[in-house]
This record gives sequence, structure tokens and C-alpha cells, in this order.
Amino acid sequence: MSSAKPVKVSVLGGFRVGSIRMGMSATVFHIPFIKTLSNLFELHSILERSATATKSEARSRYGNEIKVVTTIDEILNDPEVQCVVVGTPNSTHYNYAKSILQAGKHVIIEKPLTPSVAEANDLIQIAKSHSPPLIIATYQNRRFDSDFLTLAKLIYNGRLGNISSFET
Repeated sequence: MSSAKPVKVSVLGGFRVGSIRMGMSATVFHIPFIKTLSNLFELHSILERSATATKSEARSRYGNEIKVVTTIDEILNDPEVQCVVVGTPNSTHYNYAKSILQAGKHVIIEKPLTPSVAEANDLIQIAKSHSPPLIIATYQNRRFDSDFLTLAKLIYNGRLGNISSFET
């Protein structure tokens, strides 16, 4: 149902992406998609607080070409990172996303965007204040699956009536 056009990327290999955290959402959803869509995204760096020069889960899993950092500031201050994926606990989404946007980087945040509408609105305003505006998005891995698209079409066309609950 979406008529959105693909984002054109001007850098070789696509957006250079940093990932905050090596948790389940990063290793199962975000990083595999980034690596699969290598024409649009390049996995640049991963924040892994416990990494050392000789030991890193990220380097073991994704190779030595991935930059492993131990602080958020290393990602925020890296001019090569253009987009950051936030897969941290919900209570940290707002502060991380705000810092990322203020550093002039696009941000993709695991659900929920923020714990409150006021925080979400603040992030949207920060993103819009940049020229050109920055992208802020909530990660939705099922948005373009056939069952979701079919349901959306049926709802949009009014073929299902009033829906009170839905499980999939």
C-alpha cells in the first residue's frame, strides 16, 4: 500500500550505520538486515561496552573490519557514522536518540519509540530542526509482510468492519 520511493544514498555502499548494543534485537534483526541490504547500508561500528582490544563478541561474530567501540561518545563523534540503531532498554531510548539527533545522525529505534508522547514529539522536532531534516524511525520488522499488508488493505477498503482485537 505504500508508494514510498527508496531513499537514494550518495555514499559508496550506503549509509554507514552504528549499532548501540549487541543484544538479541541487534544480532537477530538489525545487523542481519543491515548486512543483507549492503547496497543501502554498511555496518560501520558496534557499541560493546565489555569489549577489549583482544576480546569482542562483535568482532568474533562480524569480523575485524567492524569498528568496535565501548562508549556512545565514540559513535556520536565519529563523522563516518551517519545512522545509529538503538536497541537498548525502553527507558534509554529518548536520551540516546536525542544525543544521536543532536550529533546530526539519523536514528532507528527499537519499539517503543519512547515511553511518552512528549518525548517522541521532542525527538521529532529535533529531527525536523536539521537541514535537511534527519530521519527518525521506529523499527518495524513486520510492516511489509504479506499478512500485514493484506490486513491493512482490507481495513482501508472497509471490508472488515469494526475491529476490536487482532492477533497474529
